[in-house]
Amino acid sequence: MMPKLWQLLLKTSVVMIILSASHPVLAAEEVIFTHGILSQSVSIEELEQFALTGEMSPSVQFLFDYSKQNPEVVRSVLTQPLPTNQILMANLFNTAPGELVLGETSQLFHTKSHRSSKEALRATLIASAQDDNQISLLELLQNYPTTQVYIDSKSLGNTVRTVNNLVNTVENNFELPLTVLEDWIKGL
Repeated sequence: MMPKLWQLLLKTSVVMIILSASHPVLAAEEVIFTHGILSQSVSIEELEQFALTGEMSPSVQFLFDYSKQNPEVVRSVLTQPLPTNQILMANLFNTAPGELVLGETSQLFHTKSHRSSKEALRATLIASAQDDNQISLLELLQNYPTTQVYIDSKSLGNTVRTVNNLVNTVENNFELPLTVLEDWIKGL
């Protein structure tokens, strides 16, 4: 019983350290979209401008010409806030299902070398929820803790399906336990 208490205290300490950091030391400056051997880089500033105004730089325009995606849908996806609880999220990412989500998602969003991508994604998600307990895709890209974040567009469909299935499973099967856990964490 005592080791579990120490684990909880250690996890809580780590979360508190993360919470006390105002902003990541490094933040992504560029997103590199890859599709097999092809790649296209777009600066975070260009994505921000597109998300906020709809104005497309040549790099952003190229991505839409290539992908045939609806720009308004992508703008909405980039800026749509998703409510979350930072402490609950930090704790959940240290469980087997949370590690699975991070592992799958870090195949999509990754570092150049693919090393420490899961850890980078975990830090990004927690940092993005820090100020307002909500996250958006644009905020995740802005807070990625390396100067470049790579997005594997080939893996996008599989990752989205896996994450959606896991989210649905958690929502359907763990709503009450998550509510109890969230209330318990708030009481700490």
